[in-house]
Amino acid sequence: MFRHGLVVGKFWPLHAGHSNLIQTALSRCERVTVQLLVHPEEDIPLETRANWIREIHPEAQLVTGMDDVPTDFEDPDIWDRHMAIIEGLLDAPVDAVFTSDEYGGELAERLNAHWVQVDAGRRLTPVSGTAVRADPIANWQFLHPAVRQYFCRRVIVLGAESTGTTTLALALAEALDCPYVPEYGREYTYDRTGGPT
Repeated sequence: MFRHGLVVGKFWPLHAGHSNLIQTALSRCERVTVQLLVHPEEDIPLETRANWIREIHPEAQLVTGMDDVPTDFEDPDIWDRHMAIIEGLLDAPVDAVFTSDEYGGELAERLNAHWVQVDAGRRLTPVSGTAVRADPIANWQFLHPAVRQYFCRRVIVLGAESTGTTTLALALAEALDCPYVPEYGREYTYDRTGGPT
């Protein structure tokens, strides 16, 4: 059992691979810090991502920060700039770093911590934030319901009686493999007027 584990990520968006990483850290550490590092040009707001982590993994200590440093795992100067941000957000030393990607080895070494690689090559959870951003629907099964809400679009079909709104809504629900909410206008009218006239 480790004393203090660290998980670092953009969580852009949070998906099942990230959750597996965080849950693994929580199961192997007395305490886990999740660092959410956001670039200002990313389209999902920091607070949205932070809320996902808080809701799905309330046991983890979440800290957030801005990181506009480019990603280049071969450049020691860029590593130094990232480390200044990461270390600046830590309130105590860590003894374990949890990642699925190879950069975790270098990160752990720089923090004088043990590297725990989780799901190398994403074999158990074949998803990435890039894939989700490119096609959220194709990766829907890897998103927690709290995250799905962000990507979910609602369609409202509005029309007068007997114009095909019910038929259209049913066809849309079938085509999009999503729930169907039946027409309410007729029931509302009947409730207010006492039934059909």
